[in-house]
Amino acid sequence: MTTRRDIICAMSAAAILAATGTTGALAQSYPTKPVTMVVGYSAGGPTDLTARFVAQRLSEKWGQPVVVENRPGASGTLAGDYTARSEPDGYTILMGNNAAQGTYELLNPSKTPYKTLEAFEPVALVGLSPLVMVVGNDVPAASLSEFVAWAKDRPGEVNYASAAVGSATQLAAEFLSAEAGLDMEMIVYQGAAPSLQSIVAGETQMYMGGFSTVSGQAEAGNLKMLAVAADERIGVAPDLPTFKEEGVNISYGSWFGIVAPSGVPTEILDQLNADVNEVLSSDEATVALQGYGFVKALNDRAGFRTMLENRIASDAKLIETAGIPTN
Repeated sequence: MTTRRDIICAMSAAAILAATGTTGALAQSYPTKPVTMVVGYSAGGPTDLTARFVAQRLSEKWGQPVVVENRPGASGTLAGDYTARSEPDGYTILMGNNAAQGTYELLNPSKTPYKTLEAFEPVALVGLSPLVMVVGNDVPAASLSEFVAWAKDRPGEVNYASAAVGSATQLAAEFLSAEAGLDMEMIVYQGAAPSLQSIVAGETQMYMGGFSTVSGQAEAGNLKMLAVAADERIGVAPDLPTFKEEGVNISYGSWFGIVAPSGVPTEILDQLNADVNEVLSSDEATVALQGYGFVKALNDRAGFRTMLENRIASDAKLIETAGIPTN
């Protein structure tokens, strides 16, 4: 005899199976239309270059366009806010970094329209980039130690360029100032490319940027690379000394990774992570990322979230220690 309880149990089991089948099918069919990868900076900078490399390879793998959409402004948070408010269906994702998804909100809590760890789901860590210090040809310094001596004689007169408020370029320069006892002024530009142009034009004297950003102008003789803020010399520039070799105890860099709006189905997030890691596992990706001055960073979603949590905590401590004002 079929009881009322038997019917309810059967209906519950059917509902569970239906839900499981639906979510599984959702992941298997994704994507069924173009995906937008948002970038919070102008074209030509390291975040943009990284996004375009990954987007092209994902498009080839999926057979669907992955469109890179540049939305510069507000130090990358305009793009972050746009992505966070997008439909959480996996079709709008963001190539984030440590500035817009971390330090900006630490420096500007009243101006940041989101809390990174609440608004976003970490999808896939792509790369880590130690920063390279460059100066203009009009700066009479051929090494970091010579720059420090020169800048110390000009308190308040030396300007450094920053790709965004709260970016690694700002924090690295501020930590250099604190470590070496310098008094430099920051000028903010909308992205890495215009920041670099300011060095070439003589508007600013110093910039801390990724290797991919600074190497072209350095090879053309338009500026000078003095040191890299890494524990060891980087493979693409083995003759470039580290800050520590020059007597400045700094190691600092940027991270780049894909995040999605909070609420995207887990199955899609897992597929995105697996597909991005597959793209990054290729020899082509290794060569490309090394050319940008990056260290490739394969990770699962849990590992990316842990890294993100730890980085935000450590940057908060560094900002406090360096006495960088917040608002």
